[in-house]
Amino acid sequence: MRGTHLYYRKENTHMQSQDVIIEILNDLIAIHYDRKKGYERAADEAEDETLREQFHLMAAESKQALSELQAEVTKLGGEAENKASTGGKLYRMWMNIYHTMTGRDRSTVLGTCEEGENVALVAYVEALKFRKFLPENLQQLLSNHHTQLVKARDTIAHLGEEVYSQ
Repeated sequence: MRGTHLYYRKENTHMQSQDVIIEILNDLIAIHYDRKKGYERAADEAEDETLREQFHLMAAESKQALSELQAEVTKLGGEAENKASTGGKLYRMWMNIYHTMTGRDRSTVLGTCEEGENVALVAYVEALKFRKFLPENLQQLLSNHHTQLVKARDTIAHLGEEVYSQ
């Protein structure tokens, strides 16, 4: 995650608030690229129809979030990210999903997906710490995305619990 460091670096305090907002949004865009790509790969490899459907749904959610976030960056006069954060922690987690799928171990796949969702949630929690600097429409958008990610993580956790109850 390219800019996650932004949330902790004091030397960026001179940046204009709009530039900070654009960087935060671009970090979230990169996360959704990672998430979308990871779930698309996982869906392609999944043998279980329930997982395949869920992974397609989650990829579509990230595609929608990407579109919304990119539009907001453009409105702010910035240049929206158009690629995944290949050096980021989340990307490596999604690649783990892909490699895990080759073993077809549903429990491990779901555990890795849940880890990926948690990383995405942390990024949103960090972004929402700047709520008071965000326009109201962005506060609502990021809150909606956060809620959607919580539901996705809970769905993955529930699917994982089903594995253990069988």
